[in-house]
Amino acid sequence: MKASVFLARYLRSQGLERAFGLPGGEAIPLMEGLRQVDIPFILSHHESAAGYMAGTTGFLTGVPGLCIVTRGPGAANMVSAVAMAHLDRLPLIAISGDLEPSQVGSFTHQWLDLVNLFKPITKSSSRLLAGEIEISLPQALELARSGRPGPVYFAFPGSEANKELSHLGDMSVEEIGRRYGIAPKPETKADLSGVIEALRAAKAPIIMAGLGVAFSHTSAALVATAEHLRVPVTVTAQSKGCVPEDHPLFAGTFGVYTDAPIYDLIQEADLILAIGLDGVEFFKPWKIQVPVVGVAPAGADDPSYSPRVAVDGDLSSLLAAIRKEVGPGAGWTLKRIERCRRDVETMMVPKVAEAGGRVAPQTVLEEMRRLFPRDGILTADVGAHKLIAMAQWAAYEPETFLTTNGLSSMGYAIPGAIAAKLARSDKQVAAFMGDGGFLMYTGELETLARLKLPVTVVVMNDAALSSIKVKQAKRNLPSVGVDFGEPDYAGIARDFGLLGMKATSREEFRKAFQQALDSGRGAVVEVATYYDEYLRYQ
Repeated sequence: MKASVFLARYLRSQGLERAFGLPGGEAIPLMEGLRQVDIPFILSHHESAAGYMAGTTGFLTGVPGLCIVTRGPGAANMVSAVAMAHLDRLPLIAISGDLEPSQVGSFTHQWLDLVNLFKPITKSSSRLLAGEIEISLPQALELARSGRPGPVYFAFPGSEANKELSHLGDMSVEEIGRRYGIAPKPETKADLSGVIEALRAAKAPIIMAGLGVAFSHTSAALVATAEHLRVPVTVTAQSKGCVPEDHPLFAGTFGVYTDAPIYDLIQEADLILAIGLDGVEFFKPWKIQVPVVGVAPAGADDPSYSPRVAVDGDLSSLLAAIRKEVGPGAGWTLKRIERCRRDVETMMVPKVAEAGGRVAPQTVLEEMRRLFPRDGILTADVGAHKLIAMAQWAAYEPETFLTTNGLSSMGYAIPGAIAAKLARSDKQVAAFMGDGGFLMYTGELETLARLKLPVTVVVMNDAALSSIKVKQAKRNLPSVGVDFGEPDYAGIARDFGLLGMKATSREEFRKAFQQALDSGRGAVVEVATYYDEYLRYQ
């Protein structure tokens, strides 16, 4: 069989259900291989969008997502998505075409040193050769999803994809996986003595949970540990939902601009137990003086803060050992934790809920949360609106609040929502985004329409890059380079064959959002909002 067919068969055997991309001529053999094993190829309209879809798919399914693009500009455009997978810890196999080996050094059209281009933002970057594919592909798949997940990149020339793998004889892909896949590392007993000693000595410890809990799928173990120790839990944006936000021990989302009450609560603690906390999640400097002990999945390194003791390993096992060795504490009352939550909620109340045909962003989120299913999935784009969503949106289950915080790349919300709906077809899915991010990837509305996915996109229309506009205003500078026009976003949606609606009041938005959710169609709800409220949150 050809190398391209082997790649498709092997990935199918490992659970891959779909691929994403924007192909060039070199991708034709790969796409044919995928077709032969019934793996749909989802065409996007930008390589980064395809990568965002693939990375999100990898996170939600546990099987590294697959993104395929052309060489040169296609690979360069994919860099943003690979960087997001690198910083947001998403398992991804990124493949681009490449110049034929015989042409390197004598042909310059679309030539880039792709292997070295991707090396700093991947767990592995190499050329995929037919003579080594039975070794390099299984190892890449395991590398992408092991320890702290991340992307693996292959430059795959068309001549290599078309080569026959006669050297493999009649071995099946399953046999090849068993023979050449990375063998599981032997279990080593982690030394938790320092963590246990610190917890036993602490009178009022607090848990700070991060991204590692989300990608290791250890939410149940986190909740069990908090309940056993009887301590409050804070989460980061990318671990929202790992503790239900109506749980009495939930204190709030740490690391946003509205976390002063949470910061005060942390300062009352005498020890922080960091569980899966990853320094890449912080966009404010770590200034907390409370001592930290940490447990995290293997491979986590957090230069933003320095735990006194840090133990890597399987989180579920580590947390089970902590519950066994450390007894419940009595340093916190549920009333104090509830007060922290209420103080954050008070901070999120807008000064004006709606005025002059525009609606406060907090009001939009309030109505969305009231109408949205408890287990629905929200993808939040990057921008000033995200800072409010991270603090205000209540997530009750794991993997129901998706955003990019490590790279924080605008335009993620629509591709992320498409991937989420494909991976979780039984869940209601909505994208929450600003007009700036919407305009960056408007072409993906065609993808949404073509796939007939009932995803609701909420576009916050304030005709500006509000996050930057706020920063200019706080420095007493005029708005320069941040304002733009107000296209008819609802009309654009209708031109793509989607449901398109506008709202200029709370009541109009409530009706439009409910109609979108009930329609069973892809929809865009454009809501006129104003940026003044953002001045309070940055």
